[in-house]
Amino acid sequence: MTYDLDLLVDCLESFSDGLALLDEQRRVVVANEAYHRINPLVEPWASSDGLSAGAEEGIVELASGEERWYRVLERRTRSGALVRHLVDITAQKRREADFMINQVRLREAIECLEEGFALFDTEDRLVMVNSRYRAIFNTIPDIIQPGEPFERLIRVAAERHQNVESLASPDKWVEERLATHRAAQGIFEHHFSDGRWIMVTERKTADGYTIGTYSDITALKRREEHLRATVDNIAEAILVLDADRNISAFNRSALAMFSTESEPDVAIERLKSFVAEYLNAHLNETGSAESPVWEHRTPAGKIIEIRPSAMPDGGFVITFADITARTEAADRLHQSQKLEALGHLAGGVAHEFNNQLTAIGGFAKMAARRPDLPEFVQDCLKEVVTAADRAAHLTRQMLTFGRKQPLDIRLANVGEIVSGLDRMLRSLVPETMELAFTIADPEACVEVDPNQIAQAVLNLVLNARDAMPEGGRLEVSTRIRSAPATPVASEKGLAGRQCATISVADQGTGIPEDVIQHIFEPFFTTKEQGKGTGLGLSVVYSTIERSGGIIDIETARGRGTTFTIYLPLTAGVPAQDQPAQPQVRGNSERILVVEDEPGVRNLAVAALSQQGFRCSKAADGSEALTMVMQAKEAPDLLLTDIVMPGKSGYQIAAELTQRFPALKVIYMSGYADRVRETAGPMAPVVPKPFSPDQLGAMVRAVLDGAELPRLEPPLLAEA
Repeated sequence: MTYDLDLLVDCLESFSDGLALLDEQRRVVVANEAYHRINPLVEPWASSDGLSAGAEEGIVELASGEERWYRVLERRTRSGALVRHLVDITAQKRREADFMINQVRLREAIECLEEGFALFDTEDRLVMVNSRYRAIFNTIPDIIQPGEPFERLIRVAAERHQNVESLASPDKWVEERLATHRAAQGIFEHHFSDGRWIMVTERKTADGYTIGTYSDITALKRREEHLRATVDNIAEAILVLDADRNISAFNRSALAMFSTESEPDVAIERLKSFVAEYLNAHLNETGSAESPVWEHRTPAGKIIEIRPSAMPDGGFVITFADITARTEAADRLHQSQKLEALGHLAGGVAHEFNNQLTAIGGFAKMAARRPDLPEFVQDCLKEVVTAADRAAHLTRQMLTFGRKQPLDIRLANVGEIVSGLDRMLRSLVPETMELAFTIADPEACVEVDPNQIAQAVLNLVLNARDAMPEGGRLEVSTRIRSAPATPVASEKGLAGRQCATISVADQGTGIPEDVIQHIFEPFFTTKEQGKGTGLGLSVVYSTIERSGGIIDIETARGRGTTFTIYLPLTAGVPAQDQPAQPQVRGNSERILVVEDEPGVRNLAVAALSQQGFRCSKAADGSEALTMVMQAKEAPDLLLTDIVMPGKSGYQIAAELTQRFPALKVIYMSGYADRVRETAGPMAPVVPKPFSPDQLGAMVRAVLDGAELPRLEPPLLAEA
C-alpha cells in the first residue's frame, strides 16, 4: 500500500481534531500533531478496538489542569485501513450542561409559580404541569398525566361536578370549554363547586403549543362580593360610565331610584334612557374641572341630587342622592315658619276683633229677646246676630290656624262625630250631588275636640262640593286602618300604627300639581273673589296637627280627590253629653266685672244683671281693688279679663283671693290655653266671643261648684 504521505500529512494538519491513519495492526501510518497531543490522554479509557466500541466519549485533564471532553471515532476505509478521529466536544457538552441546568431551573421556576401551569402540545395532549395545577384540579389527580388529552381532563372534571357551570349541562359545557381552549385567545373564569374561583389564561406558542395559567381568585372574588354588597347597600346611587358614555357599573340603589317596580330589566332600561336623554346632554355641557351638582325629579316623583366626577380615562363616576325627604323637610320647615308668622298675626287680629264681636253679638242677642220690638227691628237684629256669629267663626278659624284657639280635648267616637253632621251636610249640598255616609268600625274612639274635628270635616265636604259643579258622588266614611309610612307620619310616630280615619272622597276635577303644594297655606284659594277666605283647609290642617294626627291626599286630574284624616286610636268609652242647661237665674250674688274694653265690660254687666246677679264694674286692676276696699262687703265672684293696662287679671285675682279666700274667679280671654297654663288646668275660662247665655251658665256653675259647661260654638261653613 503506497501513500503520498507528505500530501496526506499536510491535509491532516489542517484539522484541529486529532486524525490518524492506522494499518491493519493498528500502527500509526500518519497522524497530525493534534492526534499525538490528544491520543495519550484518551488511551486510558478509549477502547483498543474502536470499531467494536463505536463512538466513545470521555473527559481528559490537560497539563494546564483544564478538563475537556473528547469523542473517539474509528471507521475502516475501503482499502482496509483505519481512520481514528479524536473530536473535542467540550463546547457541545457545556451547551448540553447549560441546557440541562436551564431546564431544571425552568421546571423549578414553573413549580414555584403561585398560579397553576399546564403545557399542551399541538394535539392538545398534556405535556407538563406544576403541582399548583394539580392542587387546583383536585378532583382529577389520577388522570393528570403527560399525554392525557385536554378533552378527557375537562370531561372527567365535569363528571365529577368540579365546575358549577357544568352542572346544568355537562356535554354543552365541555363543548364550549374545548372551543375556548383551542382558540386560546382569552381570559375567563371557572366557578368550582367547593366555592373557589379560578381565572384561566390561555395562549398559543409560536410552534402551536398551548400554555395555560390558572390563578385562584377566590379571595379577590370575595372582596369583590363584599365591595359589591357594600356598594349595593349604600343609600346613594352609584353609576359608572366609560369613555364612550356607556354604563359599565351601577349599584342596587341606582335601580331603585329609577323604578319602584320589582323587575330589574325595567329599571335598567329607564336608567339607560336617563343616561342617553338627560345625563349625556348635561355632561357635554360640563366644561369646568369643578364638579357640577344637578337636581332631577324621577318619574316616580323622587328628587335626586346628581354629582358627576370625571375619571382619567374619560369616563365618569356619578353619585345620586335621594334628597326627597330632605327637600320636603326643608319645605315643611319653611312652610312652618311662614305659618307661624302668619299665625301670630292672625291670632293678634282675631283677639282684638273678638272683643268687638263679643259686644256686637252679645247686645244684639239680648236686644232680640224683647218681644215688644217691631218685626223690622227683630229681622235686623237677627241679621246682626248671624253676621256676628259668622265673624266669630272666622276669628276662631284664625285662632285655630294660629294655634291659639283652645281645644276641648276629650274621648270621642269618630263615627258619632261624622254621623252628627248628616243633617247639616245634606242641607249644604245640591240635589245633583249624592251624599253617602259609610261608618265602619263604629267603636273607634280618639282623644280630640269633637267640635273642631266636626268643623274640619265640614270644611272638607264644602271643598268637595265646590269641586263637583256638575254634581256626582260625595262619600264621607270612617274606618280603622294603618297610617302610611310617610315622613310626616314617621315624625309623629304614626307610621304603620292603627288609626281611626275619616275620608272625604269626591268625583270632581282633581287638584293640579301646582295647586296641591299650596292648599294648606292660609288665605290661599282658587275660588272666585268673595267666595271664600282661604282659611278652610289651613284650619283643617292645623286642627288635625294639634289633635296628634295627619292628613293625606290622593288626587288625579278628572277622577276626583280623597282627603283622609288619620287620628291615633284611644281605648275607652266616651262620656255622655251634658243635658241641656235650664235658664240661668241669679240670686243677687255679687259679681265684680273687670275689663278694659268698654263694650265687653258693659255687655257682661248688662247680661248678668238681666239674669238676676248684682254687678259692679271696673276698667282696670287699680280701680277694681279700690272698689273692693271701699265696699262694705266682698264680691262673690270676680269676672276678669287677662291682659289689661297696669295689673293683669292674674294679679288682681291673686290679691283678692288672698284677702278673700272664698272668692270665686272666672277669666275672660281669647287665649284659653294660655290661661290654663298660668292659672292651672281647672281655671274657669269664658272664651271670647261669648253669648249672654254662655256667660251666665259659666257664672252659675262656678258659684254652685258644679261641673263647668262646655261652651261650644255652632258649626258654620266658611264664609
